[in-house]
Amino acid sequence: MALRWYSTVVDCHDVAAQARWWAQTLGWKVGYADDDEVTLVPAHASEELVRATP
Repeated sequence: MALRWYSTVVDCHDVAAQARWWAQTLGWKVGYADDDEVTLVPAHASEELVRATP
C-alpha cells in the first residue's frame, strides 16, 4: 500500500511571512492565499492543480 503525504499545517502569527519563507526555502509558489490561510504548490505544478487548491 502506497502512502502519499498530502499536506502539512503550520500554525503561526504571521501567515503571509511564514508562507513567503517556506515558498522561498522550498522553491514553491503560492497556490491560494487569504488573510488566515496560504497554500503552497510546487513551482512546476500545473495550472489545474493550482486552481483546484482550496
